[in-house]
Amino acid sequence: MTLTQPWATVIAGLLAVIAASIAYGGVLVNVRHQRQAEIRANRLALLSETVSITETLAFGLNRRRTAIKNNSNRTDINLKLFDCFEQLNIVIARLEVYDLGEVAISAAGYLATIKMPPDADSDTEKAYEVKQAEARAELRAKLAIERAKVEKQ
Repeated sequence: MTLTQPWATVIAGLLAVIAASIAYGGVLVNVRHQRQAEIRANRLALLSETVSITETLAFGLNRRRTAIKNNSNRTDINLKLFDCFEQLNIVIARLEVYDLGEVAISAAGYLATIKMPPDADSDTEKAYEVKQAEARAELRAKLAIERAKVEKQ
């Protein structure tokens, strides 16, 4: 059986449509993988940013405690802490957007703990520092868990 010109054209057209469909499917899979990799990279960067801000806050709080004990000027320290509070609030919102709710809740708890003013009693001051350290440790643990989850994706 010999193919006539019209049938050969139809078959060639069908093969071209099938090849184009396969190529289009490959592009869709590639785009999906790239998007997932981008989201994963953004989530890891956000977790790292959370660690950075948390550590900056902890350092600033320690500097502030030292300045209070030495009765020295702490205006610059307070401004830096205020800036960190704002940054952490923004990061908390971004954590929720990236479906990192547990870390967001823990970060919000840490922020609430460090914003809570201590009483004048020195024992209470020590308890206040312990609460801050516990909240920070909880946040660091959640960050480590989420980082491990994201890295496995």
